[in-house]
Amino acid sequence: MNIFYGTTYLLTYLLIAYSLWTRKPMWAIVVFAAFLFCHFVIEGHKWQLVPLYLIAVLLLVVLLWQAAPQWFIISVLLMTFLALFLSRGLHTIFPNFTFPEPTGDHKVGVTDVTMENGERAKIWYPAMERDDNRIYPYLASFDRPIFNLPIFIFSHLKGRDTFSFQDVVPSNRGPFPVIIYEHSADGFREENTFLLTDLVSHGYIAIAVKHRNTLADYELDLAALSTRPEDFMAAMTDVVMRDRLAELQQVVNGLPTLNQPNGYLHGKLLLDQINFLGYSLGGGIVTDYCAANPACRSVVNLDGNPFGIAHKVGLKAPYLHISQNVVLEMTKASGPSSTVAQMTELYKRDVGQIIAQTRENGFGAHWLLLHNSGHASFTDFSYWIAVRWGMLKSLFGTVETETSHQTIRLVVRKFIDQPSSFDSSQLRDHQLLSAFPEIP
Repeated sequence: MNIFYGTTYLLTYLLIAYSLWTRKPMWAIVVFAAFLFCHFVIEGHKWQLVPLYLIAVLLLVVLLWQAAPQWFIISVLLMTFLALFLSRGLHTIFPNFTFPEPTGDHKVGVTDVTMENGERAKIWYPAMERDDNRIYPYLASFDRPIFNLPIFIFSHLKGRDTFSFQDVVPSNRGPFPVIIYEHSADGFREENTFLLTDLVSHGYIAIAVKHRNTLADYELDLAALSTRPEDFMAAMTDVVMRDRLAELQQVVNGLPTLNQPNGYLHGKLLLDQINFLGYSLGGGIVTDYCAANPACRSVVNLDGNPFGIAHKVGLKAPYLHISQNVVLEMTKASGPSSTVAQMTELYKRDVGQIIAQTRENGFGAHWLLLHNSGHASFTDFSYWIAVRWGMLKSLFGTVETETSHQTIRLVVRKFIDQPSSFDSSQLRDHQLLSAFPEIP
């Protein structure tokens, strides 16, 4: 909540209190109506402000009930204060936000495609020009719960300006290298809009896979995550990763159809330069995919695991792994037998083996730590919720979202631009980055 909104809330309450206490409720109605009118014009209705909408009804009652007793006036004042306080708190926890503008020279187009083999994907691509009549609104087709919260909790995020444009004409330049993005276990294709739009503005085509099933569609023993984390990770590998790897392969197989004369991006994809990017489970999936498919140009894993075969055989492609550090710090305090410690040791063991095996295969492998970050710091999710305490601190860390996202954009782009010559030591002086402590 910025200073403007905080001041507006305070002044609104003081004016309402004065008008009610002096028995001039018309002023309360006028002031509150002006407040709500500006809110609807500037932002539209928001669920966080439902308490204020209810107060508007109470003020109307006061206006019509000229002989309202003193206790009723005091009650309305108290409820108005509580409603303003509650709405301000909800607005602070679940804020509106603005995406950072892409830093490259290309405008960004976006489209949804269904390939000839039936696989669906969302594609961001360099566009000929912007079209303000076709601005692609954030979460336009988002229709399911996330974080086990009701869908309306994040409904106010729909319509954010993504600096991309729906179905606009592709750039007349190209062809462009391809980046295939794999989302997290219970995530979705747009979860990394801040990063994908920026990469595309620098001359890439980004393709995000739409998987048929969400995590809830699998009969996983979630209780095993806290009691037998290694067994749970094995189940994820055997069931969820198996399906998603197969769907990822189908998307890769379908890419040539997009390049055909009747394809939407005819001749725009450099299919011999396919890079893979994934977050969380998606990071484990692209790593495992490229362990079995040596044609990958580069692989970026944003704090992802588990792995099926990658930690056993390594990759035959340059590999970049970026980890958060909040949970790693929690491990030191939680004791070696805790679930967090067990999962962290599995994570460190597997990633360390991938780094070592990939280097033995003759390819560069880099493991960086993003300071003060949580697992969700690598996605748009860190914009969605602003508070950073309790369990949310372990999820989002304490790093400022704009700063961490600027760093992630820079590092990922530098790596994908020149994966074979990427030198992570040049970035270790960055205030938010360092090499993983146990890997030279």
